[in-house]
Amino acid sequence: NLKKILADWNHTICWKLLIYLVLIKILIIKELRQSAGNLQTLQVCINKWIDLLTIKNLLEILRDYTYEFICFFFKKEKEYKKEMILINKGVELEENSKFIGEKDLEILNEIDKEKLSSNQLGYYLAGLIEGNGSIIIPTSIRSKKKVLNYPSIQIVFNNKDYPLAYSIMNELGVGFIVSKKGTNTYVYIINTYVGIIKVVNLINGKLRTNKNKRLWLLIDWLNNIDLDNYILLKNGKLLLQKIIKKEVDRSDILSNAWLSGILEADSNFYVAHRKIKDTSDYNTSVYMRFSQAKLNNWGDDNKEIMEIIGKALNIKVKLVERDKKVKRSSEYNIRTTNYKSNSILVNYLSNYPLFSSKYLDYKDWSLVYNLYTPRLNHTPSNIKIIKWVRENINDSRTYFNWDHLKNFYTY
Repeated sequence: NLKKILADWNHTICWKLLIYLVLIKILIIKELRQSAGNLQTLQVCINKWIDLLTIKNLLEILRDYTYEFICFFFKKEKEYKKEMILINKGVELEENSKFIGEKDLEILNEIDKEKLSSNQLGYYLAGLIEGNGSIIIPTSIRSKKKVLNYPSIQIVFNNKDYPLAYSIMNELGVGFIVSKKGTNTYVYIINTYVGIIKVVNLINGKLRTNKNKRLWLLIDWLNNIDLDNYILLKNGKLLLQKIIKKEVDRSDILSNAWLSGILEADSNFYVAHRKIKDTSDYNTSVYMRFSQAKLNNWGDDNKEIMEIIGKALNIKVKLVERDKKVKRSSEYNIRTTNYKSNSILVNYLSNYPLFSSKYLDYKDWSLVYNLYTPRLNHTPSNIKIIKWVRENINDSRTYFNWDHLKNFYTY
């Protein structure tokens, strides 16, 4: 049974791969998923051991930058075991019974903290986490059922942005992605010691909102971890370097990738176009709108950070009251309503790009923005471009090409 998943992300799908897999008699293809730019998710069910080199040879059909993810089952002694392998990086993800093990020590020793602290990936992730992420810290070592509680860092993605979630996981080499029931979303979860240490070092000192308080609580937890409960080593001892809690970032907001990270969460690009009544002329405008709830989950006001963003983009922040009886329903809005604010945004995103499907919306939106150089004329060809962009961005998008993920941040 072959079926597509998530969306027709790209029409340049490598169907040759399907033919090769179907012709292999030992493989019973349970579910084959294709995606944009040949970002593949293959789920193969087999009843005997197979040579992984054979699988990798088959995957050479794909593009060099394709991210392959194989999930397979094999039968051994009448029991089934599930393994997940990321072919590109050779990273093995499995259900670990240990929060920290001996292999983790080797990985931790290889982490270059100075390199992590100066990397743009950290700024991008910091913005993404502040917009669509959660930092969860256990309030007790064990649950009522005596099960160990673990901290986690979670980032929510729209279904159509699965390729970005996968790219981040593939680059970090930690965590896993789950589909959230009843929603149109995926959640990228990092809940292992190595993964959390890596992300904490990436984003520490790069957050700009009160979510930095949550990061500090997580750092406190890591600095005071109960070794007897969480670390299962032969000698039972482990010396961990204390993590220094850093203040919020006060640098120029246009000087790093933090803003592009948070724009991934709560921004959209729009083209407004209408015919002026009783004339033959048109009125067209292009703008980006970014919004944040007035109060965050802990009751802190987001006004300060929104005003910093507004000042950088040369626009005023507006408070929109959705329901005056419910304070949490109010939100701050930023809207690039003039050519100057749009040009600041375009210049910034040329240096620190978006990577979700919003990048595709932005590139199409830019087609109309560029018509304003030096002045927009409503010629038939320009009107055709304007209408096409309006009808094919945001929720109306049906075509997705993920080639831009080749340029995703590394560390």
